[in-house]
Amino acid sequence: MDAERTRVTVDIYGHQYRLTGHTNVDYMKRVAALVDENMHKLAKGYPRLDMPRIAVLSAVHMADEVFRLRRENERLLEEEAKRKLVSAELDEARSMVLALREELSGVRLHAQEEAGRIRSEADSLQIRAIFWSGIEEIGRKRKPPQRMSSNRTIRCGLVFLWTPSSTKHKLNGRKNRSWMPNELG
Repeated sequence: MDAERTRVTVDIYGHQYRLTGHTNVDYMKRVAALVDENMHKLAKGYPRLDMPRIAVLSAVHMADEVFRLRRENERLLEEEAKRKLVSAELDEARSMVLALREELSGVRLHAQEEAGRIRSEADSLQIRAIFWSGIEEIGRKRKPPQRMSSNRTIRCGLVFLWTPSSTKHKLNGRKNRSWMPNELG
């Protein structure tokens, strides 16, 4: 057990003290130097105090410093915990943003496909409209159907038999009304 202990002699406020501990020599010398420094500061501020009172007052000042540092340490630990929480929330928000970006990308792709389909459909409808307007234009420019002998009219490759609606002829068991298609033959 003595092999693990470190021993060092230090000077505190003009007196030699032998310190024993489980830390290294440099650390123990720094601790002693801090106590010596505090006692000298207090002796300068209170020159009439004797050495035991300076030592007690120095211990009180150092204890006050320890409590202040503990409070500061607790505050820093709380702040670190809050920062970790905020960091976790930020990571979650980043994940959410990435997921939303992927979803937005999918929605955009779907919208582009839908827009392409609608454009294609519109183009098809436009072509049909142009076709039918061309047919109507041709129909307006074309001469009216010519009547042929025996009450037949030629129109678009079909032969129509014209009989006035007042005629009560029967064709295939039905009354013949106005225009009835009849195959050429």
